[in-house]
Order: sequence, then C-alpha cells, then structure tokens
Amino acid sequence: RADFLRTTPPLKSLDIGNTEAGIRALVHVAVALGENSTLRRLNIDRPRKEDINTEETSILLAKSLRKNTTLTHLSMRKHRMRSHGTMWLMQHISEWNQNLTHLSLDANEIDADGALHIARALASETCKLQELTLQANRITDEGAVHIARSLRTNTSLLVLDLSYTNLSDRGLVALSEALGGGNSSLRVLKLAGNLFNLGAKEAWQRLLGWPLDRANPTHDAKHSLDIQELDFIPLIAPL
Repeated sequence: RADFLRTTPPLKSLDIGNTEAGIRALVHVAVALGENSTLRRLNIDRPRKEDINTEETSILLAKSLRKNTTLTHLSMRKHRMRSHGTMWLMQHISEWNQNLTHLSLDANEIDADGALHIARALASETCKLQELTLQANRITDEGAVHIARSLRTNTSLLVLDLSYTNLSDRGLVALSEALGGGNSSLRVLKLAGNLFNLGAKEAWQRLLGWPLDRANPTHDAKHSLDIQELDFIPLIAPL
C-alpha cells in the first residue's frame, strides 16, 4: 500500500520511476495521491510493461488530480499513454488542478489526437503549466498544428519539448508562426530530431531575423522573440 504518502513528517517528493512498479502499486499511489495534501513532486516513470497495455493507470492517476491540490511536478514517462489517457489527464489538469506547473510525458504513444487534448488544455485560462515535455511521442505535423494554435493564446508555458516527435515542414512552420504571432511566454523550445526541410528552415530564419543568404548566423540576431534556448539552431543555419 501507499502508506508512505501519509507519513510524518509529511512527504513532499516521491520518486518511484524506473522501478517497474506494477498496476497494484500504481493504483495505491493514485488513491493515496487523491487524499494527500503535502506532496509536491511525483515521478512514476516506466512502470512494468505488462501492466500498462491499457490506459487504466493513466486514467486513475488523472482522476486523483481532481482531489489533489498540492502537486506541482508530475513525471509519467513511458506509460504507453495514448489519446484516451491524455484526454483524461489534460482535462483534469485544466479543469481541476491549477497547481501543476511541470509535466513530463516523454516516450509515450501520444499521437495527433492526444496532442489536440493537450492543445485544448494549454488554451484554457485555468491551465498553469510552465513546463511540458513530449519528447519521443507520435505528435506528427497535425498534432503540432493543434499545439501551435494553443500557443497563440497561452500565457503560462515557459518550456516546451517537442523533440523527436515526427514533425516536418507543416508542423514546424505552424510553430514558428505561432511564436511570431503573439506568444510572449515561451522561453525554451526544443525541436531537435525533427525534419527541417527548406520551408521550415526559411520560416524560422525569417522569424529569427536572419538574412536567408547569411552564411554564418549568430545567436544575437535581432528578433522579437524572448527565447533563451532553441536546440535546433544547427538544423536551420544557412549553408
């Protein structure tokens, strides 16, 4: 049982990631999380593969966020989370839990439909996420377009990681247009491992204020973005 969430002194951080926790352990954690009022950080990365063939655990953990009011950091990497689990999680974050600021969902199976649910949450005025990592999911261009639209109105997100998410020109151009069209909060954007063809390269070069024929662009190019880190600069640098 998850009696450790009811300890004295109160527990503020719990890391059971990469321990191959089974479904019974995850159920106990979800139940206890709904009753806990002290935990700030929870890492439940990579549970046992045989126990996550369905999205039951993702849905149970999402439901626990409806009652929990203290959790700020949640890491659920490698949960085999798909569209349905993503819908439950993001709905509960945007509608019920406005304290969660850091969410890691790397290496799941989130596709374009899942990205739509993420985008709807990001567009909500009640969503307070500051850091969202989606590395190594199946977002695709369609999903990136959904997320890009939400970035035009989102005012809380500071860090977004979409590296290795099967993006190419359509999605990458949509993201550049979103950042050039009004988003003022994002400080870190990670897009490494995606396919920057000519259209995407030119869109980002224009946004960053680089002359398209500039041989050696530098990081001090003048532009309106207040971005501190772009990990894909080498991918868009003119030859």
